[in-house]
Amino acid sequence: MANGFISTTQLDLAVYKNNLKQYLRQQPRFQDYDFEGSNLSVLLDVLAYNTYQNALYLNMVGSEMFLDTAQLRESIVSHAKELNYVPRSRSSARINLTITVPTVAGSPDTITVPKYYKVLGKDNNNNSTYYFTTNEATVLSRANNYIADILFYEGIENTEVFSYGNRVILSSEDIDTSSITVFVRDSEQTSELVEWTRANDLFGLEANDKVFFLQGASGFKYEISFGNDLVGKALIPGNIVYVQYRVSSGSDANGITRFSSIQGIEGNSVEVSLAELESKSTGGSFQETNESIRFNAAKFFQTQERAITSLDFISLIKTYFPSLKNVIAYGGEEETPPRFGKVLVSAIPFEGTVVSEPLKLQIQSFAKSRTTLSIEPIFVDPDFIYVDLSTNVKYNSSSTTKTATQLRTQVNTAILNYVDVSLNDFNADLRFSRLTKAIDDADIAIVSNETKLRLVKKIIPTPNIPFTTTWNFENVLKQDYTGKKYTTETPVITSTPFLYNDVEVSIRDDGLGTLFIVGDGIDNISCGTVDYETGIISITSLLVSAFFDNYIKIYALPQNLDIETKTNKVLLLEEEDIAINVIASRE
Repeated sequence: MANGFISTTQLDLAVYKNNLKQYLRQQPRFQDYDFEGSNLSVLLDVLAYNTYQNALYLNMVGSEMFLDTAQLRESIVSHAKELNYVPRSRSSARINLTITVPTVAGSPDTITVPKYYKVLGKDNNNNSTYYFTTNEATVLSRANNYIADILFYEGIENTEVFSYGNRVILSSEDIDTSSITVFVRDSEQTSELVEWTRANDLFGLEANDKVFFLQGASGFKYEISFGNDLVGKALIPGNIVYVQYRVSSGSDANGITRFSSIQGIEGNSVEVSLAELESKSTGGSFQETNESIRFNAAKFFQTQERAITSLDFISLIKTYFPSLKNVIAYGGEEETPPRFGKVLVSAIPFEGTVVSEPLKLQIQSFAKSRTTLSIEPIFVDPDFIYVDLSTNVKYNSSSTTKTATQLRTQVNTAILNYVDVSLNDFNADLRFSRLTKAIDDADIAIVSNETKLRLVKKIIPTPNIPFTTTWNFENVLKQDYTGKKYTTETPVITSTPFLYNDVEVSIRDDGLGTLFIVGDGIDNISCGTVDYETGIISITSLLVSAFFDNYIKIYALPQNLDIETKTNKVLLLEEEDIAINVIASRE
């Protein structure tokens, strides 16, 4: 066996036993020996099983020793600790609610909405209910009729008490770690609770600083630890630790729109309604997955809690704001016109398409605290560019019993599946060959397809007020000017109809870079410009009487079949913009 005839990386029991047999058959004393029908076969089973168990154990140990190959969450979290990375917890859904305390005779000058004041939220089907609580106390004044917009967070407040010990493991796996508050009481003989603050690193900490550290523990739990009197103050025997936190329902509590009060404030009744800018709860998310920890931990370690490069901003913001599905950051020099000295940050939430205003301010403030004075971070909303798709799908009618309607449905589903996987995100490009392949693969009877794409921007001008805007498709637009004025079939830029001075018109380019309003009796009224090379379109002083949908669509023909995105652009292809024509043929 010293010849290495058994590979310890092999994890097949039958292979081990066969290798043992082959080895013994090569020995003179076992020639012509019947291994299958003898008692020695039992011993070979034992040896093979023992070898298999050792190999499996060594394989698991080797795998769990490295972040890249670890399979157990405990191992992944343990490796993340070495990189000072704390796995993202659940995040509470949040919403701005208007709280009103009805005025009665003899009311005081102020009424305080306490911390952890609770309201009840219900989904539209009344199948689920969620509690939303305040994160801090808010004072309502009589001068303002006891009305205020207050940010509420979904979740139930919980408190755990621990006796002396430098390590504390919290019992719940559904904690929103951003809500953790730690208080320490000197002993049972004292009543004063002193709040300790969370420290994310050791920089600037002194021996008497009352701080705690948070890190991942087994499963989805979290562990709190304290200093050692060299870096941060240590606990002493007799100390009692109080930990308050929210237990969150994660993304299950997103989209709640119905709220009601379930308790009064200082003996007064309370009215609850949605704040003016908020329509539903957003921002809830579940715990970070193993693969996400594996990917983000190393990237987070590279930033060292500072944001200098665009990747630094992305890594830090994704770590500290778990309700964001994706984040992009880029230098202002990539904008048109350039914005030097700025870093532009954009994000897509798990719920919805646009980040709420309070969260935008939090992200911008956080990014500013992590970067240098010479860099100014600015949050910008994603810029959604829509795609209009029309396709003629040819199929062999003799090879299928399906109707044209059924095939059209299958093609539509195939296109939407491609969109779900490949688009709707930052840096998600539309690859024409993959899209057409998805259409061809929708059914075995499909022979070919002829697909055309247009870029679309939706604008919403205010009627009878001059409208000016500029956007960048960031793709080269088709230009095929022949010296003649375009006909209605050939423009690169077109639009859906709208009313101009009560006449139905549309927008069209002339092939030289000028946009015109065209319609019956109306011609040569300039309304903007187009740069075919850069994809920049400017609408200038467009006066719209009315439009027929909720917006006006501006269409543009791209030069290339592939459509690519940069900066904060996000490609969207919605079902209403898909036109499918199914054509039967025989081959």
